[in-house]
Amino acid sequence: MQTLAVSGEPGKYKRQNQDYGMQLKFHTIDVFTSRRFGGNPLGVVLGADLLTTEEMQTIAHEFNLAETIFVMDPKDPNNTASVRIFFPTAEISFAGHPTVGCAILLAEMQKGLGRTFETEIRLEEVVGLVLVAVRNTGGATWAQFTAPVVPYPVSVPLPSIEAVASALRLTPSDICPAGQDLGLHEGGPRFFYVPVASREALTLAQVREPEWSSILNELGTVGGYLYTNGGDDPATSYRTRMLNPAGGGARTQQRGLPPHSLPPSCIRPLALPMVPIPSSWNRVMKWAGHRNSTWRPMP
Repeated sequence: MQTLAVSGEPGKYKRQNQDYGMQLKFHTIDVFTSRRFGGNPLGVVLGADLLTTEEMQTIAHEFNLAETIFVMDPKDPNNTASVRIFFPTAEISFAGHPTVGCAILLAEMQKGLGRTFETEIRLEEVVGLVLVAVRNTGGATWAQFTAPVVPYPVSVPLPSIEAVASALRLTPSDICPAGQDLGLHEGGPRFFYVPVASREALTLAQVREPEWSSILNELGTVGGYLYTNGGDDPATSYRTRMLNPAGGGARTQQRGLPPHSLPPSCIRPLALPMVPIPSSWNRVMKWAGHRNSTWRPMP
């Protein structure tokens, strides 16, 4: 069997007569955190042009990260890359933190890690073309983009506060503080939004199955976001958790900033600096590195 070994640039291959099958470079990235293995994890697989949809889904399931993004040659040579984004169980048309993390990685591969630069990364996503401004003014690398889809409410009957509280092992008084309501919004993937009254309630929430999965299935959504006012950083407005059933349990991601598909009133610009951190993690493909990122407002 011939090996497809990825060279330094995404989508560029060289063939070798070795019995190793297809080998691809990948990066693991922590987003929305100042510490390694915190925040929202992301897998970035380079040179994925020859992978089938089924293989991409299998790899994303093997990684079992919040999302995995696969980088391919662009269909339009004026763009940087074509990408596809996967949850462990399904493909999605767009997501914010894979877009930012991937754009910064590609920019640093082009311009050099730690160098001063300003560039635009043009990503062909399923939802459409996403333009990401990336710059490094000395030290951190920053990225910012305009969401290609403005999140919009989905009009379907929502569950009762009592049902949601029971499914999250909370009390009804923990759900929907004054002036806030349950919501279902779509801006790429569809998410169910549950405002909670405090950081304590956000921390104590635990999925009760099969109630939580039943609620999400009836809403036709891939996951639920709990959020409350205030973050760890004074510059952030919300603290959130993503509860996504997987194998009868729940996948939980903590974010210091709302995801791209929060209701429009919650949206703020995304700007993430990233610094390299060594890693020895090696699953099904060649190790290519590990990066870490922290959210801050654009200077």
